[in-house]
Amino acid sequence: MTSTSFQYSDISSNDLRLLKPLRFASDELHFAIFRFSRDEAPPYTAVSYAWGDEKLTEKISLNGRILAVTPNLRTCLHYLSMHAEDANWEYIWADAICIDQTNIMERNSQVRLMHRTYKEAVCVSVWLGLPPLTKKQSKSASYIPKLFSGSEAPFSWQDHMAELAGRPYWTRFWVIQEFFLGQD
Repeated sequence: MTSTSFQYSDISSNDLRLLKPLRFASDELHFAIFRFSRDEAPPYTAVSYAWGDEKLTEKISLNGRILAVTPNLRTCLHYLSMHAEDANWEYIWADAICIDQTNIMERNSQVRLMHRTYKEAVCVSVWLGLPPLTKKQSKSASYIPKLFSGSEAPFSWQDHMAELAGRPYWTRFWVIQEFFLGQD
């Protein structure tokens, strides 16, 4: 990864940027970013997620340049990249990267089209984040086979559902639009 920061080029309101995961051999994430006409965009997944703390950042490589993203988005992109070969999409759309957040005119224009971005995606990938792995939760994973065999597990499903429902993702107004507009 070079030490130079990624620079956006302008796009029209009828265009969108999409990320293509590149093969990686280390923990570094490498992507190519492309501009497509919305009418001719290839199959992509649109990511629905919570940005997380914007003061905390991690680096990814975008066209060989450095781009800082939130840890939550980086982790999401890591998992999507690992499964991209088996998916029915080649590209990823994530608002924090595919929209130039420093360009107010572009941001406003693209935000007005987000319903279309999610609707035209072949799937919407909802990222709730990694679970906080407490001792109790890691132990509970070993009981999953017992649940299917009819044995009782020594933990409360209500605790796990409450933790899942308490994730920052659900505090975002847009989540309903994002995952209901997706085709898959």
